[in-house]
Order: sequence, then C-alpha cells, then structure tokens
Amino acid sequence: MLQHLIMDVSIVLKHVLNNGYEHVIQKLVNVSIELDYHQRFFFF
Repeated sequence: MLQHLIMDVSIVLKHVLNNGYEHVIQKLVNVSIELDYHQRFFFF
C-alpha cells in the first residue's frame, strides 16, 4: 500500500518537473470537477 503511494508521489513529482506546476494544478482542478460532477450525477 505504502509503496503504491510512494510510486504515485514520484510520478506526480516527475510530472511537475516535466510540465511545471501550472499543468499539474490544472489537472487536479479537472479531476476535482469531474469527481464533483459524478457525485452530483449519482446523488440527484
């Protein structure tokens, strides 16, 4: 479990180094919007 988390973190860090923070923040925003959309879709 912990190893998976470390791998995910290292992948994210690689993305940050390759693409810059703005790209990663944009991706996080997109994901959070998608999750929000799915929650609304399922609850209403």
